[in-house]
Amino acid sequence: IKGVYSTLKQFNMTTKDTAKVSALLFYATQKTALEFPDLIHAFKMTGAVMGQAKEPLTTMVAVLGAIGNAGFRGSQAGRALRQTYIKIVKPTAAAKKELDALFKAQGGYNKVAFDSKGNFIGMEKYVMKLAKATKGMTYLQKAHLLATITTANELPVMTQMLRMAENAIKSGDKSWVDFAVNQEKATEAFNKSWNILSTSWR
Repeated sequence: IKGVYSTLKQFNMTTKDTAKVSALLFYATQKTALEFPDLIHAFKMTGAVMGQAKEPLTTMVAVLGAIGNAGFRGSQAGRALRQTYIKIVKPTAAAKKELDALFKAQGGYNKVAFDSKGNFIGMEKYVMKLAKATKGMTYLQKAHLLATITTANELPVMTQMLRMAENAIKSGDKSWVDFAVNQEKATEAFNKSWNILSTSWR
């Protein structure tokens, strides 16, 4: 499948991982509002950027599943996340000023968004930290912050991710991603469906 092959390349995986990736994407279509083309189109827009950021494929499928359940799917989700990664690495001067002020107690934006080796901490963790830092803000303060640190393309998706993270904090959950990805379960589900399908052909 061409879509699976491109995903392998984007996340620096080999053809030996084809079955695992196929099972993972199939699992997402069974457990979320996403369809297979949604995932392929999303990765087409942002897969290479995610891979460069060293995001695990399982984590990003979970993130896409979570925002997909909220109505953001396919290339829309992909473009938004691509822009978010770009802005995280290279924020505007105004955005950097706002984020440094927001994370002042933790040593500034770079100390929060990146580890000691300069690697991005990951979208799932970053959004959670952003939600914790903005917890006491008024609507106007939060809206101003988001309008400053995001573009028009990414604003709706970032707003939704932040809202999910806020709800997770209120519920005492460790993550805002409501779709748990498990490679073992994904493979098991894929094999089961394949066996049913192959049996129907006999």
